[in-house]
Amino acid sequence: MLGTIVKFSFSLLLIFWLLKSGKLDFTLTFTFFKEHLNIAFLFLFLHSISSTLGAYRWKILLQSRGKEKYPFMPIFKTQWIGLFFNSILPGAVTGDLIKIAYKKNINPNLSKTFFLGTVFLDRLIGLLGLITLTGTFSLINYHEIASISDKLRSLVHFNFLIFLGALLITTLLLLPKKVQKIFLDLFGKIPLIGSKAGYFFEQIWTIGSKRATFLGCIFLSILIQIISIFLFWKIVSPLTEHFFPLYQAFIVAPLGFISMALPLAPSGLGVGHAIFGTLLSFFQIEQGASLFNVYFICVVLFNLTGAIPYIISSVKIKSEQKSLKELRPTHES
Repeated sequence: MLGTIVKFSFSLLLIFWLLKSGKLDFTLTFTFFKEHLNIAFLFLFLHSISSTLGAYRWKILLQSRGKEKYPFMPIFKTQWIGLFFNSILPGAVTGDLIKIAYKKNINPNLSKTFFLGTVFLDRLIGLLGLITLTGTFSLINYHEIASISDKLRSLVHFNFLIFLGALLITTLLLLPKKVQKIFLDLFGKIPLIGSKAGYFFEQIWTIGSKRATFLGCIFLSILIQIISIFLFWKIVSPLTEHFFPLYQAFIVAPLGFISMALPLAPSGLGVGHAIFGTLLSFFQIEQGASLFNVYFICVVLFNLTGAIPYIISSVKIKSEQKSLKELRPTHES
């Protein structure tokens, strides 16, 4: 509780500083919903597709260990509930941890470690797709971007660095079994947590050993991230004073999205505003925090609809518990 209060306080202080310094202004948000309502509906439509694809990607990972098939709707509802908690708890990945509470709705016989491994790998694959996009666009447009300013050149070099890191992580996920065994033996020598860590990575490597499944999930991730970055550009570009081409969004947006995943505030509140304010200024785009705020509000409004399956699930669980109590024989009987 204390940690959550500190994180919320940090976010609110960031927002206060942005407002006080004039970097954040809600005028653009009102303008967007007044004059560009058609883009808001486009966001709702495409973001729904993106969320559905994300749930399907997770379904593929859950089914990767065996031949058992899982119905899509419980997975989709759990994914949707996760999005809801991403918007009310610190960090854009906190909702992933909430999914563990709904494991029994998908399959009560699933190993908790394997289930957690799929949640972790699903987020990691999404991150790899995001980094792949920014690395590719940075490489294609390197000379044009580097000629704008030294800061942008440094930004592109940083993109290359994290792209190489993503390639390294992908390589580790696809290690041959002989190399995996060496790592597992090393994990076994670590006291207390060694065996659990070894089992956790063993589950991830089991998924990674199915190359077609893994590469298919990477492709889905790239498609999902393309939709997200396109929507960010579609929302922001009509509100900017300077021309903001799409390829520039593919260079700055991924870095901003990654920063939002830090467990500091719900949906990256405050942190995302500050980061995007800096990133967009590299392209001489003013009011970056205010522009991001429009996108931020659209995302939060969509994620809050996850309260619907959460409330329904809570009501259903309470109903089941009440039924069990009524069926349970009393001591007197």
